[in-house]
Amino acid sequence: MAIYYGDGSNSDSGNGRTIQKVWSQTTTSYTRSNNAGWLELTNFGVTITPKSNNHKIHIQAQIPVSCYHNGGGTGAEMYINRYTAAGGSTAVWESVVIARSDSDDHLTASIFIDHIDNPQTTSAVTYRLYGREMHGNTSVGFNTYLGGSNYGSNQSYIGQITCTELAT
Repeated sequence: MAIYYGDGSNSDSGNGRTIQKVWSQTTTSYTRSNNAGWLELTNFGVTITPKSNNHKIHIQAQIPVSCYHNGGGTGAEMYINRYTAAGGSTAVWESVVIARSDSDDHLTASIFIDHIDNPQTTSAVTYRLYGREMHGNTSVGFNTYLGGSNYGSNQSYIGQITCTELAT
């Protein structure tokens, strides 16, 4: 069903038209160590209800990720899961987001995720971020810094996820 705008156009009248945008941001930090498996970053979730089943969802997320290992390689991996109202879930994006082969060092970067999803539904869809440390005997911090000599005082990290519905 099309949405009609004041200029006479409607939501089905052009590719890439923004239909709606929802976002969430958080200062909550998460840490995963020793290859303990996937961790849901619970405050990195957004629910959006597409207006048409042929519209795409543009997912953007930004999160600081910090890795530490005192004697070898370290790395972090993340994925975005899509949950539907019917109870199904699908990983829609996954990647190694930061990695280093070095000893006794910290590595921190602001990770930016940019992905287009095609949920093919008009029911509510929730996107959630997950992360893990991928080597064992190391630590990874999501939306935090794990320490070290360059750590400033009173730092607060803000990560966010944004979903934009696009007419196609």
